[in-house]
Amino acid sequence: MLCDDTATLVFLADQACITAHRFLSRASRPNHPDRLVFDFDPPDDDFALVRQAALQLHELLDELRLPSVAMTSGSRGLHVIVPWTAAAPSTTSAPSPAASPTCPPSGRQGRR
Repeated sequence: MLCDDTATLVFLADQACITAHRFLSRASRPNHPDRLVFDFDPPDDDFALVRQAALQLHELLDELRLPSVAMTSGSRGLHVIVPWTAAAPSTTSAPSPAASPTCPPSGRQGRR
């Protein structure tokens, strides 16, 4: 679902399906993310499934020569984090922060 207006945001908040994540870029450079985060949450309590998916993603990222690290999400899943720097291969393009569901509402960049 694309959330691009106030009514959709209110609908999603009412469904309790918005998860607050840290912002992916610095407040001084909101259009230049410093990291890419893949968020894996189990459909039930099957953490083995999350572990397997995160490992497969890590292997794919290794093939692409993109370093990654996994960490617990603080809830019940895992985050796979890819540092996004100038050192990333030039054939890789950074995702737009506007397309990321982890972006905070405008005016709140860098504050959590």
